[in-house]
Amino acid sequence: MAPPRFVRDTAGFAISQYLSRIVQLLRGIIAARLLGPAAYGSWNALLLVLDYGILSQLGLQQGLDQEIPGAIARGDEAETRRLKQGGVSGMVGLWTVFAVAVGFYLVFAPRRLAEGWGVGGVLLMVLAVLLQELIFYHGTLLRSHGRIGVVSKALSLQAIVGGVVGIGLVFPFGMWGLLEGWLAGQLAALVYLRREGAPIAPLAFVPNAGTRQLLRRGFPIFLFMAASMVLKSVDRIMILKFLSIEALGYYSIGLMGVSMLLYIPDSVSYVLYPRMLATYARSRDADVTAREMLRPLATVAWLMPLIVGVSVFFVREVVALVLPKYLPGVPALSILLFGTLGLALSSIPAFYIMAIQKQVKLLPLALGSIVLDIALIGLFLRLGWKLEGVAAGVSTGYVVYGVGLLIYAASHLATTFRGRAMFVLRSVLPTLWATTLAVTFALVLPPLVPDAYGGWGLAGIEAGLFIALYLAAARALQPRTGIVAMLRQSESPFARMIAGAWSRD
Repeated sequence: MAPPRFVRDTAGFAISQYLSRIVQLLRGIIAARLLGPAAYGSWNALLLVLDYGILSQLGLQQGLDQEIPGAIARGDEAETRRLKQGGVSGMVGLWTVFAVAVGFYLVFAPRRLAEGWGVGGVLLMVLAVLLQELIFYHGTLLRSHGRIGVVSKALSLQAIVGGVVGIGLVFPFGMWGLLEGWLAGQLAALVYLRREGAPIAPLAFVPNAGTRQLLRRGFPIFLFMAASMVLKSVDRIMILKFLSIEALGYYSIGLMGVSMLLYIPDSVSYVLYPRMLATYARSRDADVTAREMLRPLATVAWLMPLIVGVSVFFVREVVALVLPKYLPGVPALSILLFGTLGLALSSIPAFYIMAIQKQVKLLPLALGSIVLDIALIGLFLRLGWKLEGVAAGVSTGYVVYGVGLLIYAASHLATTFRGRAMFVLRSVLPTLWATTLAVTFALVLPPLVPDAYGGWGLAGIEAGLFIALYLAAARALQPRTGIVAMLRQSESPFARMIAGAWSRD
């Protein structure tokens, strides 16, 4: 039996994105090694222009996500085209406003953001914002038309071309080579998307009432997503403001690790979102829609702590081998890895909440998590904890945010307080167990292991014990993640053999 389409789409998207992430990781490692912490910190500071520039569309992309599937289902071609034209016209118009605002900023208030780049680098990244918005525009429409495979290939092309070109250019041109490679990847993806999706994604800049309709529908979702994005970037802003570009360079190895790890829950959420939208559009029942996320969420809840728990034992040895100049960033990286588990738990519930159009109710949670982050980071910096304090503060916010989203999701999955509490507990239990094991091993095992087995040997011992105890708990609790069901449906005899070895799913 062939795997369900959701499984195939999720697996295909995840695999392609991980191949892309590998290329980008190589680019990041090579660039970090060649440039050094200060220059690599400048690159990560410049990326803030892209992160916040994407917000200039004010929810038009989210509006397209919400409105286009319904218009397609109704067979209303005129409405579909009007919304598409209104979306792309509005994006370009709002990007123009953003570009002008950045120009004024550069003239009247030059800051660390432009350190090492000058005006030219920042303006090129402003251009990258427009290219990225056009990529998102095409991707949103293609996904709405069921062509997720094209979107997956385009994002992979963007990452691979950008990574390979960036690696090639960083040798002769330094950090400017990274920027040029980034732009090359965006152009390659956009050309491919135009070739595959030109009939689906018109570039006719015809302002119309569709822009306002999309903003009305997408802006509430945008507020929630914007707050989530600020939550994920406030650490970089605080480092730039209170520490230094070089400190941001050390911290960047943590950002690399977080980026890689989050592609698992993000891949699942990206494919699951249209499915939840369709279920809610058909049923108008938030409780029925919530059931779509049960097994994917259980999969993420059990898989991510296993990956993080194993990784954390090896980070110091890997960094010492590959990026020895960045060793001051290892403690922050270790903390961030566990903080990432909070974001992993939040990913699927966040998309569910957008699907049922209740995101405004949770805006206070996102804003509260940001305020908590800023307050804790400020306190920890005052105590002299520096990068470790930044990582601890932002990780706390991640966990609060993730658990808060789980609590809300639980209200649509159980009718009693006990049922809701058990859902949240089952979701966070793997993270609690993994964190307990990792901290215990880090404190207890090093003094007990002879010096001859230090370094990689100690990491291997810790990781082996961790895997054994973590999987023992998973088997004892028999989490119904759906992983075994997916394996049973696989065409691979090896996968089916693994499924058969597991007593029940």
